[in-house]
Formats: sequence, structure tokens, C-alpha cells
Amino acid sequence: MTLSASGLASARRDDAKTESAAHGAAAIAAVPPRRLKLLFAAAAGSDWRGLVGPLAVDGFEIADAADGRDALARFLEFRPDLVLLDMALPGMDPYAAMQRVQIAAGARWLPVVLLAHSSNPGLEVRGLEAGASDVLLKPVNLAVGRARINALRRIAEMHVSLQRYRDNAESEAALARGIMERMIDSDGLRDPNLIWRVMPAETFSGDQIAAARAPSGRFYILLADVAGHGLAAAITLLPMLLVFYSLARKEFSISDMVTEMNRKLRGILVPGKYSALTLVCQDPARGQIEYWNGGMPAGLLLDRRGHVVSELPSSHLPLGILEDGAFDASCEMIETDGSAALVLYSDGLIEAQGSLGAPFGKERLRQCALGPCAEIDARIQDQLERHLGGRPLHDDVSYLAIALDRE
Repeated sequence: MTLSASGLASARRDDAKTESAAHGAAAIAAVPPRRLKLLFAAAAGSDWRGLVGPLAVDGFEIADAADGRDALARFLEFRPDLVLLDMALPGMDPYAAMQRVQIAAGARWLPVVLLAHSSNPGLEVRGLEAGASDVLLKPVNLAVGRARINALRRIAEMHVSLQRYRDNAESEAALARGIMERMIDSDGLRDPNLIWRVMPAETFSGDQIAAARAPSGRFYILLADVAGHGLAAAITLLPMLLVFYSLARKEFSISDMVTEMNRKLRGILVPGKYSALTLVCQDPARGQIEYWNGGMPAGLLLDRRGHVVSELPSSHLPLGILEDGAFDASCEMIETDGSAALVLYSDGLIEAQGSLGAPFGKERLRQCALGPCAEIDARIQDQLERHLGGRPLHDDVSYLAIALDRE
């Protein structure tokens, strides 16, 4: 089964958006590096002012201040990358001034060089202990001072470059998140019969949940777990989501959907990459579930008290491994009489390691299932938080519960 012309056109529009975003990110990265900004705060007539000319020649953009009050005002206005602070600056204690500009800089790395008017080595020790990056003592040696300041300049340039890289990465991540969010049909995920959660181990999740209610009332649900983490894994989900939403609206069978998804992934994945998947179509009118599981943990059918009535294990390989001729798209038809809910989850949940190294486990999940289906998310979150004990997730975690019987 192939996508309709309209479905293919939709995919091409999304590809065009992604290509445009990539060109925008490249344009940002091509911006040439700016001159470093230096705030030179020294008393009028100070011998240290002999550094201003040479440092300007070295390429610094320099802002000048002659007293403490002016230095703080210029700092906030100029946002320098490096500060030279005369310890004889009138109007403010030099250590207090240094502390205030460092607080104002926030998380940004800001080197401060104190300019002493004494040869006392104790000033150098005190200044470094107070947080200065360097302390220059008298007698004034402009060549040595210039060399030491330029050494800090090279470090500052690396910090500025790193910050630009982080800013660009955050911009690209925000763009990718926006694309992913637009790809996901939020109406289906707000269905009153569905409870779900995705918890990424990194900024992006390789786990994904999608849901769509067809015009006939049939309810399609996808739970995918792509090998790997982060943005690379998340991008792999896009063609699967395109197929899912396009074919769910037309009420295609689960077999047709997984066949098309496998064909798509075979065309884009590198060897060794794959996506485990559980795909479900609930038909409330017939009291049936059409179920396909390739490489995901066994789904759990629950009765009204939350006890496990039946486990629905994987009977297929994950998507992206087998060629069309070898791929098995056959589904199970499951009667839901006597079942109140279906719980699906990724291996990241049951394999989540606690503070003692033990996994969360299937038995703990079964205990979380006991009780009203509407409260299962709260029970899992409570037990998972207790189990982790503050440890971060090492794999994406996702789970969902579909209410089959609302009585």
C-alpha cells in the first residue's frame, strides 16, 4: 500500500520546511566573529592607561570608565567580554566592584583583571582568591601586561565561540521541536480514552506516541521506540508519523500501515538502525483490537480492577530490518470483552535503573496498574520517582493506557 498523492504532497511540504530551516541555520553559523569588547576602568592619570592604545591595536573594542559608578553603568550598557579594573579606581572598593560585575554577568564567563598600584605579592594572592582571572602588579610593564591580557583574550574568544555554537544549537533544536510538534495530531492525544506520557532522556525523544480517532470511531494508537537517542532518533520518527496520520484518516488496516512504515524506514535508515513499534486499532463498535507488535515489550490487557488479564507479546521484528518480501504485517485480532484497559510501554520504563542499579521491572509496573485506569499515570510517576531516587534517565521512557470500558 502506498500513500495517496495528497499524502505525498504533504510529506514534500514538510521536507521543504526542513530544508529551509537548514539553510537558515547555516546562515547563522556563517556570521563572522565579532571583535571582543573590553571595559577599561582606571583612574585618570593611572600608569595603567598606557595599555589602552596597544590593546586597541590588538583588536579590542574598548569602553572607558574613570570611576566605580561609571564602570558599573558602562558594564551594563556595553556587556564586555573582558574587564580591566584599576584597584585605585575612585568611588568603589575594587573587590566589591569585581563581585558586582561578575554577578551581573550571570552564567556568562567574564574574566576580570585587577590592576594593582603596588608590588606587594599579597595583593596578587588576595585578588586571585577573590575571583580575579589575573592580577598585574607594579612596576608597570606594558609588554608583559599586554601579553597576559591577550592570553585571556584567546580564552575569551573560545568562550564566545562556544556560546555562539550553543545559541545556534538551541535555535536549531527549537526549530526541530516545532516541526515535531506540528507533525503530531494533538486532537488524537487529547482523546478522553487515552492517558499517555513521553519522558526523553535528552532534549529529543526517540520514543513517540501518536493517536488519531477516525470518522467511524475507530481509534488508532502508535507507540514507537527508535534505536538511539536525541535528535537523530527523533527525526527518524517523522516518516512514520506521516504514514500514520495519513492512513489513519482513511481508516487503512494496521497491516497496510506497518507495511508502508517499514518500506519508508528501509529507504532512509542506515544499517543497524531500526524502530520497535506497537500499532493498535481499537474498534469500540465490535469490541475488538487490531494489534501489531514488532520488538516492543508485551502490552497488558487489564480488567476493571487493574489486574492483568492477558499479555500481548511481540511476534515480529522491528521496522526497518526486513525487506518487503520477508516482512510480516499480519496482525492479531483481540476481543476486548471483560477488559477495561490496554497498557503499552517502551523498554525504557521497565529497564530504568534505580539508585541501587536495579531496574524498574514489569512486576512494579503491574502493581502500578492496580486501581482505576484514570489514575495509572500518577501511580507510575510516583513509583518511578521513588525508584530513580533523583538519578537521571538513561533511556527514553514512554507509556500509555487506552480505556476500553468506561463503565
